[in-house]
Amino acid sequence: MSLAILAFAGPTRLWAEVPADLPVVAEEPELGAWNYVLPFGMSIFQNLVFWGFGRLVTKTDYSAVDWSTIKRNFTVGFEWDVDAFPTNQLGHPYQGSLYFAAARASKLGYWTSTLYTLVGSLQWEMFMENELPSYNDVVTTTFGGIAAGEVLFRLSSAILDPSTSGAERAVREIAATLVSPTVGLTRLVNGEIIESGPSPDVPEIKFDLTVGPDRLREENSKFRLSSLNLGIDVEYGDLRQKSDFKPFDWFRVSASMNLNNKTIQRGAIDVLALVAHQNFECGPGKCLLGINQHYSYLDTPIFKVGTSSFGGTFGGRFPLVGALNLTTGAHLDVIALGGMNSLYPQPVEEAYDLGTGAMIRTFLTLEYPTQNEDWFRDIQLNLSATRYFLRTLRGVDGNEYAGVSRVHLHLSVYDGFGVILGADVYDRETMPDELPNISSSYYTEQLFLVWKI
Repeated sequence: MSLAILAFAGPTRLWAEVPADLPVVAEEPELGAWNYVLPFGMSIFQNLVFWGFGRLVTKTDYSAVDWSTIKRNFTVGFEWDVDAFPTNQLGHPYQGSLYFAAARASKLGYWTSTLYTLVGSLQWEMFMENELPSYNDVVTTTFGGIAAGEVLFRLSSAILDPSTSGAERAVREIAATLVSPTVGLTRLVNGEIIESGPSPDVPEIKFDLTVGPDRLREENSKFRLSSLNLGIDVEYGDLRQKSDFKPFDWFRVSASMNLNNKTIQRGAIDVLALVAHQNFECGPGKCLLGINQHYSYLDTPIFKVGTSSFGGTFGGRFPLVGALNLTTGAHLDVIALGGMNSLYPQPVEEAYDLGTGAMIRTFLTLEYPTQNEDWFRDIQLNLSATRYFLRTLRGVDGNEYAGVSRVHLHLSVYDGFGVILGADVYDRETMPDELPNISSSYYTEQLFLVWKI
């Protein structure tokens, strides 16, 4: 699925029955001082690499640091950052993911690793730039980095297999490093890249790859803009109830881009993970309550938005008539800090507003399995709506609203191959305190080929 996720879509594999002999708690590794020291050293090394690249290769102004700039950063304090939108909303979360993944690769747990993400961000802001430290950079690097870091750590770890050797082992180690560089570097320092061991117990991972034409139209206009959509959707783990469920034992991540004349017309990354959950019976169906963590980055023709949020999740799966099943629910999150491009001029190079707010996502899936083994296995109708609200802290005072609504009909054709017929609606409304309101909307028409792996 392109752009944003339909969380809990494909419900048959999410509310599986729990076997009576399900293992309880896996044995935790024994930690020493080295496990805590190494990721701190990795964050210093990582920051030096980023700083050195900016200073020696790209020769950026911010990298001209000395003791006077460091002293000023500590004495003057924090301000709001006005760097480019992709730098702050996409680049900083990735930078934070490297701090976090280094701690996880050093055998530290999820919660402990969050502290290393914060420390790495503060270290960069205070020591490695001649600009004043930034409130929004610290928040975005930390919260976005935690979400991206845990996803990349787990996907990287799923590639590794210490029981292999030779060319296969080398390919696995290289691939895992490409997915999360600090995981590979930590393994190199610890000598784990040459250690033998048993094959790991890897959770189930499912991939949906999509490709196809996508035509964008403005509401009440004959203007059309065609593009080629490329997308990937990854579902990790399952939602069976277990006593040792850990943060991100289930997550879903999607990424997509729309290409037009070799340029990116639209792009998106969306991560939704469960930190904790509880399953329960609800009449004829099975339901779930949980705590989620969410990160999103959307670049569309009418708005750009980047958010890091936490909140609650409710979902339920219910049998209807015959083999027809209904899955529905919602995610309601508090946005720790988000950014959205401004429609009003501001005295900065790239104007966008920063603020706190909320995100709500509702979803509904009707699924009809045909019981066929190969051809036309199932039909799914997926509906979703995601709404973002931001109250400005920096920028034009006021409220920003934006959202994506989606209707997708998925037809399974043969084995894992299928077709998606879809339509998306993008809309936004800018409501400044002292300026006129602005609203706009676009919609898309889509025809995708999908390959489920």
